[in-house]
Amino acid sequence: MEPPSSLPGQLFLLAYDLDRDRMRRSPYLGRALRAAALTELRQQGAIADERGRVRLVPASAAGRHPRPKTPGRGAPGRDALSAAVAEEISARSRPRKWRHWVDRNQRAAVRTVRDELAAGHWIRVEHRRILAVIPSTTVTVRDRAMVRRLHGTVDQVLRVGSSAGADPVAASLAALLGAGEIGALRSWRARRAVRHRLAAMEPVAGPAVAALRAAVRSQKSEGA
Repeated sequence: MEPPSSLPGQLFLLAYDLDRDRMRRSPYLGRALRAAALTELRQQGAIADERGRVRLVPASAAGRHPRPKTPGRGAPGRDALSAAVAEEISARSRPRKWRHWVDRNQRAAVRTVRDELAAGHWIRVEHRRILAVIPSTTVTVRDRAMVRRLHGTVDQVLRVGSSAGADPVAASLAALLGAGEIGALRSWRARRAVRHRLAAMEPVAGPAVAALRAAVRSQKSEGA
């Protein structure tokens, strides 16, 4: 099975713990997925940075933007979360800062990406109630080898440690994983070991990564 084409979809899969066969708990996953959607929109030319704020680029100026795609393997177009974020941005009369868009609707972002991956048969989602009261959702990847290949792609770009000639998708995923403290880069020790390489990947991903890092730092300070 091929991985989903979208950054949010691939980032979600990279948050899966293959050793424990479950999703790693991450308080920042929703923000990271929205940052991935912003990164994807920027790389598509649908949005741009304007003095630290997100500006919508008219389709006439950037060419025809990808249309929202229907869930499914290999479906062309824009993923559901990126489409939703683009609609949110277009509904605002004035540009807002990148962090504003990273912080919004985090739980909805997780559900949107999860449901799209389930519809495309990349993951299996089971809903149940613990003690018949507490709702619980279990996610299981359908193709472990595909997720391993995704991890290998990110590991490779971090081993090289240079953005020159790097695959922009892999470089963006590495930067997002580091800033969002997700998956293999959840621990401080893991991030510190590759901190200079992560810094080299960040310009490829763009301003959403710095906004994500600031949002994570803020949430940590609020919980301290």
